[in-house]
Amino acid sequence: MTDSIATGLLPTVPPRFPGSTAPVSVVIPCYNSERTLECALLSVLAQTLRPLEILVVDDGSSDDSSGVVERLALNSAVPVRLIRCPRNVGVASARNLGWAEAKGTFIAFLDADDAWHPRKLEHQLPLMLDNPDLALCGSLCLVEQPDAPHKEIDTVSLRDLPVTELLKYNRLTTSGVMLRRDLPDRFEDGHRYGEDYKLWLQIALSNRRVGAIEPPLVRQHKPPYGASGLSARLWKMEQAELKIYLSLRQGKMIGHRRWLQVSVFSLVKHLRRLLVVAFSSFGNH
Repeated sequence: MTDSIATGLLPTVPPRFPGSTAPVSVVIPCYNSERTLECALLSVLAQTLRPLEILVVDDGSSDDSSGVVERLALNSAVPVRLIRCPRNVGVASARNLGWAEAKGTFIAFLDADDAWHPRKLEHQLPLMLDNPDLALCGSLCLVEQPDAPHKEIDTVSLRDLPVTELLKYNRLTTSGVMLRRDLPDRFEDGHRYGEDYKLWLQIALSNRRVGAIEPPLVRQHKPPYGASGLSARLWKMEQAELKIYLSLRQGKMIGHRRWLQVSVFSLVKHLRRLLVVAFSSFGNH
């Protein structure tokens, strides 16, 4: 069921382009995210360039995540729509639900435990508008405390992200990605690990242009791996990555040799992560 909630409070940062609205729909999936969701939403409301709308997909939460959205939406200058899932369907399906409801020319994703730099849309949207062949662009993230002051960013650079590089490293944090709404690809429903990486690869391997932005425009409040939640399950993450490569080979999107190369490289990365986490734990004792 979709509840339409919209109306009034100015962003905490005055709009750089008064009266203008970006043709961007922001999709935020959440599951039991009441502790972090407000910070994520406020980072959207603080954008110097307002989005067209915010779509929050409550993926069957048992906490007050929906209440957080409803309270903030009451005084929001940006229309907010709350999409409630009657049961937990997973982040991939939740993002697809928001994508299907979106009205903007572009989709920008944000996870409920991340936050945007106040000028993210202001910097990123022109890159998409000035490069009509660009299917998506995104950045990595900074790991910082929620209350850390944002660094001033006056300019950003865009470089093409070759498939060969993307197959080795996922250079795109989901919360940093903006893509064209009319792309035919979607997240794989039910896929709970690496669902974002698989989509980026499918788009890139379909000969569509993918770009990387510097510097990062996203703040993450936990390390990329080894912390609580999904990221702590390193082996499941590794299994998911290996399955992605296998599915790409089976779909004839990559050849046997490339599949073998990236799979071995992935296992080496996994071993390195295990060592990093082990040494980090040892250093804390």
